Amino acid sequence: DEPFVTQRFAGNNTVLGIAKTMLNVLKEALGFDWEFVWPTDDNIGIWNASTGTHTGIVDMLIKEQANFSINFMSMIEERSEVLDFSRPFGEERWVVMMSRPQETTDGDGLVAPFQSEVMLTFVLILS
Repeated sequence: DEPFVTQRFAGNNTVLGIAKTMLNVLKEALGFDWEFVWPTDDNIGIWNASTGTHTGIVDMLIKEQANFSINFMSMIEERSEVLDFSRPFGEERWVVMMSRPQETTDGDGLVAPFQSEVMLTFVLILS
């Protein structure tokens, strides 16, 4: 997941990103080598309740086809039951955006985007 890991195919298999830089720093400091392995299904790891298995990187870690993963992976319950997570090295902020409503003379510009049921719910909650 960019900007952490990017795999490009331009005649050779090239790995770019912050994660690669971090691994190279750790490699020099701790004296280990690493090889980048991309999951064959291009998934981070999705839980399939009907089969009782994970996909992608999570499945590779469970089957010991990989020793560790360095990427943006949400710590959801299904993954935390089978993996150990470190502290995150990056954060994302989620933002809800909408277009600015047209201002009117009666001053309802702030509440105009909401349906009357939503406004009634707000009134009931606040009262």
